[in-house]
Amino acid sequence: MQEQEVPNGLRLEDNPRYDYGLRVFSTLKTYWQTLYEHTNQIPTRAQFNPAELKNILRYIYMTEQLPDGSIYIRHKGTGLDNPDRPPFVSTDHLKEFGGELPGTFEAYFDALFSGPCAEVSRWISSAGSDTVIDFICFSLPLYGKTKAHRIALGVVIPSTSADLSLLTLGHGTKKRRRICSKFIDIGFGKPEGLI
Repeated sequence: MQEQEVPNGLRLEDNPRYDYGLRVFSTLKTYWQTLYEHTNQIPTRAQFNPAELKNILRYIYMTEQLPDGSIYIRHKGTGLDNPDRPPFVSTDHLKEFGGELPGTFEAYFDALFSGPCAEVSRWISSAGSDTVIDFICFSLPLYGKTKAHRIALGVVIPSTSADLSLLTLGHGTKKRRRICSKFIDIGFGKPEGLI
């Protein structure tokens, strides 16, 4: 899976809350690295204690890939729900996006766990006739009950935009699009073939 190129030179850093997202992700990454150091392997869900991340818990999400390959949202923070816009962090979104681009989530999980490495992506979601939500997402790997049960633990930072042209960029559905993404070295290198 390669970093996605988009027209008009849009970048992850163009998200208005990118720098804030980096700070929130830094808190999560430091916690994840502490868990890693205890066992010298990718942490498990059993090790994860949400109470230790109270300051950023509202932005945290968990996406699970079960051994049968099905994918769904296990958890999403209270800061990711807003009654004034359609849900972005939802199992329905995953199914819709995965249906449009088969194999995308499998490649994503494979890359996260083969490093291990982190991933950052920028998503655009329609929030009505005159507004879009510009999301910056960061994720890290976490095992569930077995190594065949994989979890993407991450943070999502939303911001509002009136630039409806963003909905024509990147890959996805009419209402939700991933416009750019890349994998990040978190001390273990990046899997071969990744930018």
